[in-house]
Amino acid sequence: LAYTPPMYCNGQELTDDTPVSHYSLEGKDLYFKDWEACKDGTSIVASDPVNLECYADAMRHKFGKYKELKSRIETVEGSVYQFAEGYKRFGLHRVSGAIRYTEWAPSAHRLSIFGDFNNWNKWEFEAKKDEYGVFTVDIPDKAGLPAIANGTLVK
Repeated sequence: LAYTPPMYCNGQELTDDTPVSHYSLEGKDLYFKDWEACKDGTSIVASDPVNLECYADAMRHKFGKYKELKSRIETVEGSVYQFAEGYKRFGLHRVSGAIRYTEWAPSAHRLSIFGDFNNWNKWEFEAKKDEYGVFTVDIPDKAGLPAIANGTLVK
């Protein structure tokens, strides 16, 4: 009987049921985990296991962070698609009886909008901040017309 030394992948011994790929490099037989079967962000290793396998743990970590952030976005916004449509929500938009100003400024403590429309009264329209750093304020119509007319200077 011939002795067959154990094969290792990322420091772990490959068992008989571990899917592996065989490569030959400069006359040496190399065995790698079947990276294409990975669902943890490391499937790219299959394209070049000799040079990329040592980065698998970092890839797993980054992919885990991506999944966490994506999950938070989906929880808060409903979907990545809805998140990408933020331009429909942020900025100045006409709503019933008012103009709504919405801004994402998570590090800000206060936020307001002012300009020609309110004689530059800085804190007349102070926005309220939600738990995600989104500030929102409604500027009510004046005499049935939008308080901020086209061409009005605002800050």
